[in-house]
Amino acid sequence: EGETSKEEWQRLYGKCSGNEIYHIRLGDSRFFGEYEGKSFTYASFHSHRKFGVCLVGVRPAKLPEFYEDTILLNPGPRHIMRKSDICFYLSITKEEHSAFVTGNPTNSPTAGNPGGVTTNDGNAEATQPQTEQQQQQQQQ
Repeated sequence: EGETSKEEWQRLYGKCSGNEIYHIRLGDSRFFGEYEGKSFTYASFHSHRKFGVCLVGVRPAKLPEFYEDTILLNPGPRHIMRKSDICFYLSITKEEHSAFVTGNPTNSPTAGNPGGVTTNDGNAEATQPQTEQQQQQQQQ
């Protein structure tokens, strides 16, 4: 939607308008699992940079009984992420349906990472969604 528009704001809006809010337990997450023990702010910034997802809230597993359905929106740097936290994030697709793969390239900054993001040291941070054939080859 809007990708063929001459107006830059319409192209940007079209690109991002498909985002929805999803949730996943931190301990089960490829996007957020590595941030266990880190602050919410750190996890939000780095997961956006690495995967393009926007961590917006968290539901800690251990809350007083009358707060059990509470979602903390942007709890800030004082909230330390725990394996049992439920993460709420904006993304084009659910993590479970995403084909993002993390890992290191073999010979070049983009080997095994077609169109992916690479760091200054040449490590691949995240790749674009892979085709079914690429996923099967990687599993072998």
